Amino acid sequence: MPTYLDWLPDDVLNMIYKYVNDYAITNAIKIAKRKQIPYSGKYTNNRVIYSWMNNIPWHSLSMNTNGKSIYSYCLEIGKTDDKGDKVLLDYTAPGLGYHSHTTSHHVNLTKCVADRVVSNLTPS
Repeated sequence: MPTYLDWLPDDVLNMIYKYVNDYAITNAIKIAKRKQIPYSGKYTNNRVIYSWMNNIPWHSLSMNTNGKSIYSYCLEIGKTDDKGDKVLLDYTAPGLGYHSHTTSHHVNLTKCVADRVVSNLTPS
């Protein structure tokens, strides 16, 4: 039984296929990257980062997450946008500005797994 896709021109069908395929691959890579964050121990910073990437509330001594935002002490260093992407605010000297040595360390730990890193808050 033919479907409406059978009636589309080949170039349109290929464009739809490419879009859907690229979207699926991008999301699969994002999910795999989030699930493979190494952590050991119950109250470690890596466990907090893993929990943030997977929308789970967690805390360590100096970092915590409610699943949507991640904090270094009380400073929000990352958040989840409307599309579900994890956006890290770069509180290091070359980024948004130095806040503390510990916060810079937390940002650098989280940088490699964030979907996007914001180092300039001025609109472009």
